[in-house]
Amino acid sequence: MGAGGMSPLRTVLERSCKVPIDFTFRCGRSLRDEERKLRTNTQVLSLLMQYSSRWRHVKFIGISLAEALLLRDVHGRIPLLRSVKLHLCLDSVESERTDMVSAFEIAPELSHVNLNGIPLGHVLLDPRAKQNLRYLRVNHSAAADSRFSCRTPTLSDVLCAYPKLTNITHRRCSFLDDVPWPASPPLDTPRTVYTNITSLSVADGDSINVISLPNLTDLDAGFGGRDFVEGLFPCVVSLLQHSCCRLSSLRLQYAEWDEDSMGVLLSLIPDLQTLSISSGGLPEMENMMFVLTRLLGEKSEANSLKPKYVSRLKMLDISLCVMVPRLFSRWTFISSAFLEMVAMREKYGALEVVELEGDFKRGEGFPHLCSDDLKRWKDFCGRRLIRAYMLAH
Repeated sequence: MGAGGMSPLRTVLERSCKVPIDFTFRCGRSLRDEERKLRTNTQVLSLLMQYSSRWRHVKFIGISLAEALLLRDVHGRIPLLRSVKLHLCLDSVESERTDMVSAFEIAPELSHVNLNGIPLGHVLLDPRAKQNLRYLRVNHSAAADSRFSCRTPTLSDVLCAYPKLTNITHRRCSFLDDVPWPASPPLDTPRTVYTNITSLSVADGDSINVISLPNLTDLDAGFGGRDFVEGLFPCVVSLLQHSCCRLSSLRLQYAEWDEDSMGVLLSLIPDLQTLSISSGGLPEMENMMFVLTRLLGEKSEANSLKPKYVSRLKMLDISLCVMVPRLFSRWTFISSAFLEMVAMREKYGALEVVELEGDFKRGEGFPHLCSDDLKRWKDFCGRRLIRAYMLAH
């Protein structure tokens, strides 16, 4: 936004009177002149900060650390602020910084915080956040953390500091840094119980071996990278065993399993309604998908018509976008057994949709399927029971 765009923005802000303001401030990185970029962004920020007493839900996307520090001018002047998203441009942090982002230190209504590219310990939050904070999302990496002087709090640190949290994302994207995943604590480590958490998203098993979440309903574990996340699957199983929770949604990213461990997992989550599997084109994934198909196709011993595992499953989401071209192009897991499993779960279970996403070699089709299976595949797709999003090569 140049000088010509400031006037309309000012007019809107003035005419909105005392109505609470929700906005997204997305930095103009497309400008080639660095000095002009900073000047333009500073002008817009300065104008918005004049109306900080009306801020309610605000997002700052792609801003530099220098721009984030300018927000200190709203310190103590954001009485209505309920949620803030602060996504820092990592390139803007050139060396270790000790400057704290203090803008949100006095924000009595703040309950939702979303940080990316800046450690939680580098952002001062209102002490009342200990009781008010319900939603926290933190994405960090070793590369980002090394540019700040503060220690990055662990998941356990965060849960202890903010006991009223119900929804937390705490992700370390280490594959971006070419550094190994941290070793997970032993599975028999004593656990602390947190009863408020209903939704958890983590990238590895480092911290979940020391917690128990009896009211957890939504779990997202793992992170896309070059290989499976080591030790993730046993950590997830152990968490669910200790938590005795009623999980309704589970997403596994780059988690490696065998038939026994997946059978144990499925037996722990009878109320599951959504299962998402994301694992790129890793060669081992083909056999793992056959294992999952067999288990989901098993029928109950008590009722031979009903599924044995996760009978309430409504949605199965499989994402296999490959990192090596054509590594998984044949989709061989889409077999007669897979289609039979889908048909059984639609008729006798609760299945409503199967979503498939991945790379597919143009013109190759499904040579491993017989004509009857192809007819069934087309029927499922036509009825939108199966929704296939295939990126053809």
